[in-house]
Amino acid sequence: MTIKDSLPHLKKIVKYLPETEEPLDTEMRERGVITWEEFMELGKDVKDDELSDRVSAIKPGHCATLIYTSGTTGPPKGAMLSHDNIVFTGKAITKSCGGSHEDRGVSFLPLSHIGGQMSDLIGPVICGSCVCFAQPDALKGSLRDTLLEVHPTGILAVPRVWEKFKEAAETQFQSIGGVKKFIIRKAM
Repeated sequence: MTIKDSLPHLKKIVKYLPETEEPLDTEMRERGVITWEEFMELGKDVKDDELSDRVSAIKPGHCATLIYTSGTTGPPKGAMLSHDNIVFTGKAITKSCGGSHEDRGVSFLPLSHIGGQMSDLIGPVICGSCVCFAQPDALKGSLRDTLLEVHPTGILAVPRVWEKFKEAAETQFQSIGGVKKFIIRKAM
C-alpha cells in the first residue's frame, strides 16, 4: 500500500481473504482494495467478444506477470516477464515433467515467485490439470494434512520444505528398528 499512490494505472488491489480473517475495513476499501469474490463479480458482465478482443490484443513481448527477486544481493526487485517467455517456459517444463490433465497439484508457494506461478498457474493451464490451494498457514503446519487429502501427483518445493518433510519422517520412524530402520535410512 505504500507505493499505491505512485501507480496511476492501478485500478484495484485484490485481496484473498481466508474465512478466518477479518473483513476489509473502510480505510482499505477507500484505498481500492476489494475481495476475491468482488473481483470475480466484476467479470460476470464481460461479453465473450470483449474477452476475445483483449486476448487478440496481447503481443508476445507484452508483460504477462511480475515476479520478485529474493533480495539476496540487494533489495527485492520486480521483474517483468513477457507472454512469450511464460508460454515457452511453461510448455517446456510441462513437456519435460510429463504433465497431463490427470495431474493434481497443491499450491503453497508464494505466487509472487516464478516457481509458484509456473507450478501452480501456468503449467496447469497449459496441460489442463487440477490445482488445490493450501491454507495460508500451510508452511506453518497444515501442508501435511492438505497433501494427505489431495494426493498430488507431484509438488514443487523449496529446499527448506523438503528438509521439514525429512525431519518429520525421521521423527516418525525413530521407534522403528532392525531391517525396517535400515531400509528407511537408505531410502532417505
